[in-house]
Amino acid sequence: LAVRNQKRTVMVQASHVGIEPEVVAPHLRPVDAAGVPPGFGDERLAAALDGSRVLLGGIDECERLRGITLKLLAFEQLLEMQPEWKGRVAFVQVLVGARNFLPARGEDSDAVRAELRLIAERVNRVAPGSVVLVDVPTVSIAQRMAVWAMLKVAIFSAIREGG
Repeated sequence: LAVRNQKRTVMVQASHVGIEPEVVAPHLRPVDAAGVPPGFGDERLAAALDGSRVLLGGIDECERLRGITLKLLAFEQLLEMQPEWKGRVAFVQVLVGARNFLPARGEDSDAVRAELRLIAERVNRVAPGSVVLVDVPTVSIAQRMAVWAMLKVAIFSAIREGG
């Protein structure tokens, strides 16, 4: 689907995911009492999971071309354009260490993290608790599935994927 926005054409794609129960079932693990996936003992995440907010978010390697910055900016704009959603929705972004660590990618990853923290702080100043960044070196399949299970909407916005 091509959407014309001012002078730009933006391609939008909606995809469904096929799930093989016999592959998924062994990785399903219960979350802790607060609803936090195993290994994500973050009090901000537990606060977002209090049941009062609709959760949006994603899990991405912390690289510029993953589009994480664009996701947070879009979420910020949503709260500006639809202020009635403040306090009713939260964005949970899991930042995973870069898959193919190289010194140049490490520097890029650090710059992306700094940029994301600035956006999250700006959004949280006007809508406290609305953006939760969880920084982890790796994510197991069980953790990934637990995060996806808690999200009402999982957002994938890679600008470029693959080689």
